[in-house]
Amino acid sequence: MLACTEIAVDTASSLTQQSKTFSNDNPLKALIGVAPCGLVTFISPLYTGSISDTDITRSSEVLSLLEPGDDIIADGGFDIQDLLDDVGARLIAAQFKRGVQLTKEETEKIQIQ
Repeated sequence: MLACTEIAVDTASSLTQQSKTFSNDNPLKALIGVAPCGLVTFISPLYTGSISDTDITRSSEVLSLLEPGDDIIADGGFDIQDLLDDVGARLIAAQFKRGVQLTKEETEKIQIQ
């Protein structure tokens, strides 16, 4: 599975002295790869939050680790099939529910695709 995640960065300008509230004006993003067993297998360098998920995938070198015939699960909005075509891998788009574990039936459906 591949997914991008954002990390909030606290800077002197994003922390107001009066309210002590944090602003997420300067997020950093990383691409994370996870094996079916749950093992984290890839962590990209951090990129500025304005970079697209596709650009992170392209520049992070994760594509060089893939082999023809590999299946990559990613969120339905993470459209990288054109990049995967170049290495002969296939994108399996899944609609993940934040904070909710997939049911057995949902897991089997993804595995069958």
